[in-house]
This record gives sequence, C-alpha cells and structure tokens, in this order.
Amino acid sequence: MERRVLPVADDPDRRAAVFERELWRIAVEHLPWSEQHVWAALAGARASSNNWRRAKAMLHFDNTGELRARFLITCVQRNRNSQLRIRALQEISLARDADAFDEAVEIVGGWSREERREGVKTLLQSLAEQPVGRRDQATAWLWRLAEYSRDVHEEYAVQRWPETKRLLGLLVNSSGGAHARNARRLVHAVRKQDRRLAAALLAAALAHTPEAEEVLRGARTRMARKPSALARELLRNFPKGRRRRGGKHRRGRGGGGGADNNRKDPARQQQQNGKQQQNGKRDGGGAKNPRSEPKPEAA
Repeated sequence: MERRVLPVADDPDRRAAVFERELWRIAVEHLPWSEQHVWAALAGARASSNNWRRAKAMLHFDNTGELRARFLITCVQRNRNSQLRIRALQEISLARDADAFDEAVEIVGGWSREERREGVKTLLQSLAEQPVGRRDQATAWLWRLAEYSRDVHEEYAVQRWPETKRLLGLLVNSSGGAHARNARRLVHAVRKQDRRLAAALLAAALAHTPEAEEVLRGARTRMARKPSALARELLRNFPKGRRRRGGKHRRGRGGGGGADNNRKDPARQQQQNGKQQQNGKRDGGGAKNPRSEPKPEAA
C-alpha cells in the first residue's frame, strides 16, 4: 500500500514545496479546507492522461462538489494537454453546475481558433443533450458560443443563401440610424427562413450600436425559446471531420495491388507472348512440369 504524505511544517513556503514535490501522494482529505482548494487547482493544472482517474479518486471525499469543480476549471484554464481540457469541459457539463459552466464558457473564448472551435462544439453538444442552468442562462451561453464561432455560421449561411453577403455587408458597413435599420431588415429576412439558416444568420450578425444590438437580442431570444433545439441547429453548421483515405486507395499506389497496375497495353502484351513462345521453342519444349520434379527428402 502506498504511503500518503501530509505537510506538517508551519512555514507556507515549505508546505508549498511539499505540494510541488509530493502532489500525487498527499492525503488531501486531511488538509485544511483552503489547502484542499490549492491542491485541486494544482492537480488540475498538472494532471495528465496517466493520472487523471487518480486525481479524481483523491477527491472522493468532496461532498460539496467545490473541489471537483476547481480541479476541472483549472484544467480547462491551465492544463497544457488539449485533449484533457476538452475532457474537463465534458465533465463540467455532466455535473450541470451552472457557475462552473459559465466560467468554462468564458475561458473557452480565450482559446486559439482551432481549440476554441472544438471547445464550442463540446459545450453546444452538452446544451443539446441536457439542460444546464436556467433558460435565460442557457440562452446567453448559446449566443456567446455562437459569437465565438461566427465564421462557421457565416460560411454556412453564405453557401446556403447568397443574399446573406449583402445583408451582412449592409449591417457591418453602416452606422447610426442606418445601422439599426439594417439590423431590422436582417431580422425581417430571418423570419422567412428555416430554423437552421435563421440561427446561422443571427449568429453571423454583428451589431455595434445599442439600438441595433437590442434588435438582434430580441430576435435571438425568440429563437432560443427551446435552448436544446437551438444548440442542435448551431451544431449542424460545423463541418464534419475529414475521412481518412481507404486502404484500397493507398494500396493502388504500390507495386502490386491497384487496378491501374493490372491494366496492360494490348500491343505490349502480344509482344511479350511472342517472345515467350520463341524462347520455349529454343529450350526444346517449354517449361518443365513442377509436379515431375522429385521432392526433397526429410532429414
């Protein structure tokens, strides 16, 4: 059985050194409450694929869920492993902790472009599968996540409906009263579209005056009456992952497998057959029957 460690020094620096040195052997349940939070945050930042389950098992005594939330949030915020950050997002969603979910949404907004896209997909998937927080909270999260991935929704809307470019261009390039009028024009056009395209248009729209923002906010609130349905519509705009090429295609490029390699020029084939016949005549009767040759004896 592994021996557990507990810092006993009064000096804060010496206790911190024990945390750094013996992170995965510390008896967390016997630490003061404030230091339990320190350990959870440090473990979230340092966790790897090998000790992920161990870290969660060391917090088995946490009945409040606060330490577990601190562990996951710090992982999302500071862990270097991108796969673990996504895993932490998934577990935050499963816990249905509105405060932790809100903090996770805020953190994902600061990620790099590709990682932010994966984080947005993970959080949208969570909102599509189960409710988290109040409906007004879910609505706010959905449109923040849509804003983080605006380029994805704009790309879909432009491909689906050519008028998208003109309407969004008018909105972006106008100001003052004209900007608000163009926002209303966009919202009026949205009402005539199906839910998926309407959600993409509202996600792609960008207002820069309070009046135009109020117009868009009203349309977005009406669109999000069922947050899970809106999350599913926004998820559909993300491109599917690229498929790997099949083995047959790769083997076709080799020396002996593809259909192209099996095709031969008829003239060349006829020429080769003629040479084989001539060689057979010179050898006096062609190739020997392999069955007539004696088999080697076993030693």
